[in-house]
Order: sequence, then C-alpha cells, then structure tokens
Amino acid sequence: MAEKITDVENGILTLLNTSTYLTSTCRTIARYHGEISTLGNQVGQVIAGLPACYVAYTGSDFSKMGITSYDESMQFSVVVIAKHMRGNDKVADIMYPLLDEIKSIMLSSVYTIVRIDSIFQAGGATPNSDIFSVYTVDLVYNSVACS
Repeated sequence: MAEKITDVENGILTLLNTSTYLTSTCRTIARYHGEISTLGNQVGQVIAGLPACYVAYTGSDFSKMGITSYDESMQFSVVVIAKHMRGNDKVADIMYPLLDEIKSIMLSSVYTIVRIDSIFQAGGATPNSDIFSVYTVDLVYNSVACS
C-alpha cells in the first residue's frame, strides 16, 4: 500500500523538530497548506512567527511498474522564512545556517534533496524596514511497489 502524504509530512516535521538548532532558532515549525508561489506575498502576515520552517506537500509523480503496481515519488518543500532589520547581509547570517542545518538533517535521512532555491526577497525600502527572505528546500520521498 502507498504511503500516506500525512505520514511522510509528519516524518519530515519530526526530523526538523529533533534539531536543537532549529527548535531554538525558529519560532515556527509547522505544515503549510497554501500555494508556495504566493507565500512571498503573505510573509507580512506571519511576521510574528519568524524565522519559520513550513513543510508543504507539492505533488507526486507516478511510474507504472507492472499491471497493478507503480512507484510514487512524493515531492515536499521545506519553506524557510527569515527577516532582519539590518539588510541583506544580515538575512544571510540568519538564513544560511538554517538552510545548512536542514540540508544536514535531510542528507542523513530517507528524503532526497533535489534543490534549494530562493523564491522571494523583499523589503528594505528604508533603513529600518524588515528584509524578508524565503527559500525552499525541495525534497523527494520514493514509495516503491505500490498497488
């Protein structure tokens, strides 16, 4: 039987929550059930919970393995959001260690990292305004021989 999306998502959240660094740095480690492409526009609404890591299921690919069986590759993204009031260099001081920690956790797990990507950066119009940065760590989980 195929793995359930919720079970795989829970597995990712459990791994993230086992990191002392992430749990002490991030105010939020949770599920995200919206469109990742529009998350950048919503950053201002989640400002109180930053830095944050959100896990989102982004889809599945299927390949037929026989008459009644198939392989499923589930894709997830860990969306990492950070802000800083001192500019782009300081965002990197917050964001890059978070990405490095997530990368380290996932490279030693059953999940395959396929890409780390910056999807949004905004702010900084005035010297005291917040700079927001949003990255995704895209993962694949392979569930084989499902029927």
